[in-house]
Amino acid sequence: MSNSALKKETSFVHLGLLIIGFVVLSLSSFGQQKSEPVLLNIGGENITTSEVMTLYRKNNLRGAVLDKKSFEEYLELFINYKLKIKLALDAKMDTITSFKNELRYYRSQLAQPYMMDEEMSNMLVKEAYQRKLKDIRASHILVSVDINANPEDTLKAWNKVMEIRKRIENGEDFGKVAAEVSDDLSARDQSDGIKKISGNKGDLGYFSVFDMVYPFETTAYNTTVGNVSMPVRSDFGYHLVKVNAVQPALGEVLAAHILFRFPDLATHADSVALKVRVDSVFAKVKSGDDFSVLARNFSDDRTTAVKGGLLPWFGSNRMIPEIVIAVDGLKPGEYSKPFLSSYGWHIIKIIERKPVGAFEDIKDDLRQKVTRGDRLSALNDSFISKLKKRYGFAYDQKVLDKFTDEITDEVFTGKWKILDAKKLAKKLMWFEDFEFKLQDFAEYIVEKQHVEKKIPKKIYVANRFSDFTNKQLLDYEDEHLEIKYPEFSSLLKEYHDGLLVYALTDMNVWSKAEVDSIGLRKFYETNKSNYMWDTRVEASVYSVLDAATAQKIRSMVIKGISDEEILKSYKSDTNKVVTIEHHVYLRGESPVVDLIDWKEGLSRNIDTDGTTTFVFVHKVIEPQPKSLSQIKGIVTADYQNYLEKTWMNELRKRYPYTINKVVFDQIEKNLQ
Repeated sequence: MSNSALKKETSFVHLGLLIIGFVVLSLSSFGQQKSEPVLLNIGGENITTSEVMTLYRKNNLRGAVLDKKSFEEYLELFINYKLKIKLALDAKMDTITSFKNELRYYRSQLAQPYMMDEEMSNMLVKEAYQRKLKDIRASHILVSVDINANPEDTLKAWNKVMEIRKRIENGEDFGKVAAEVSDDLSARDQSDGIKKISGNKGDLGYFSVFDMVYPFETTAYNTTVGNVSMPVRSDFGYHLVKVNAVQPALGEVLAAHILFRFPDLATHADSVALKVRVDSVFAKVKSGDDFSVLARNFSDDRTTAVKGGLLPWFGSNRMIPEIVIAVDGLKPGEYSKPFLSSYGWHIIKIIERKPVGAFEDIKDDLRQKVTRGDRLSALNDSFISKLKKRYGFAYDQKVLDKFTDEITDEVFTGKWKILDAKKLAKKLMWFEDFEFKLQDFAEYIVEKQHVEKKIPKKIYVANRFSDFTNKQLLDYEDEHLEIKYPEFSSLLKEYHDGLLVYALTDMNVWSKAEVDSIGLRKFYETNKSNYMWDTRVEASVYSVLDAATAQKIRSMVIKGISDEEILKSYKSDTNKVVTIEHHVYLRGESPVVDLIDWKEGLSRNIDTDGTTTFVFVHKVIEPQPKSLSQIKGIVTADYQNYLEKTWMNELRKRYPYTINKVVFDQIEKNLQ
């Protein structure tokens, strides 16, 4: 990164501190202005003591003592900042489309925490952590039903899943029934045309929080071991969940394994021979043979064998249950006894383990998952429910039902049109001081319709009405955030002013310094005495392994033989009895050069660690300005400072300001 770019970045960081630290008033400050003393008047705008001192302390990020010097420095920055804002507003920079779009984006990000049920969010985070501490092994039976199925089909699916549950309650084996009736095809045996692939009989193996859809997960964690749940609805249909086992969370595991596969269509003799091979390799493991070497030589999993049997990091949901059970309790460096799975025999060794972290350490990660996964629907529903209660939401079901009859199948092709506006004048819903007529809802449907699968119209309208009401409530809440939450309004104002100042400073200082080559050159020429080299020497440093050779080389140097010719004459010497470094040196850059007299000619010999070193000074270079190309980054940074200072002087003339001396003296009197 160039120095100029670094300067720009550093300036932006400084600006960021200004944005965060002391840019704007809180709403409480506005309410206090009438009775509070005015410290500043900038371009006709009064600035109260409360605003300045509150923001001063807020900007004091490092907890420094509030003394006179720091306050005076802060006040200068504050005045400059306010002057820039005034210029930006006078130039109407806040009306530019690009600025408004950027501010709108920042506002949407800032609004997110306010547009959520924080209480429920905290509850879901804590719930997720408690679930993360346990791994569950469960089986399920699925009865498929579309999420938008009509009531008749939904009832049919419910009755079917309840009949299945009754069979299990009457003593039938869950796995056997799953293989027979589950709509999850992995439950039953299948064939790939060569061999039979055994079904899992509904067994989903081990899983933890966030591994399953939320309703299924919740049911599994709320069902005791050995019991079968009541049907739970997901987007896939109805599930019966049987919990087979619960154990402390596996966490994350790094392990290596050796796999011994069964041959296709294995006979009893094949199985016996394979077990003999397993026991033989396990004996080598127990005797201390290198596990990775054994994996390379004997494992039938060739993908991992070439890596010494190393598996990727895994949790309970990424491994077959047999491996999860086998590694339970094993510590790094320990290995399992041979165990059997549907893949064959395994021996596994633990390399490293990462347990579930403490709540405080992982709560932020959990919150991200809670607010981005399928729990978001529950969060949104909860928030909408609170908004409905807060604003007295109500609607007319009869009006909505009658409107449903006006919807035709054209809505599923995106071509439905409003035919009779007179029928849409009735009030459909209301909250706070707002009323929405059928016309508003009809226009929403026209806007949102698209080609989609046909579903019962009653369900379609109910879904769209839910979306419509949610949108109106959320829009209303969003539009009133600045009024309801003073801290939100204050922070948004900080972003507003900060973006203006950044854009203005970039235009007048940072980018200008980088593109104004003529101005940069003129600044350099005016100030190049500030960029001087110290005295330097151009010299060759000769390091020779023995004194006799050193004397020969000194003679060659005195005769004027070049460094290249000297090195060429010793090129075949594999021991490198001579090395030569030719540079321009400043004081402190070479210990040997620092030891000699800085005058042209050959120095004395300097013996160090059996090596003879001497220096030939070609010339002594007196102090001179550095070229612009050598220090462009530094000069650009200084030019930026010059532009900033010049600009601020101009602004202070354009927008006169005054400091209330009485108030200022009182503030300084209270500081250390």
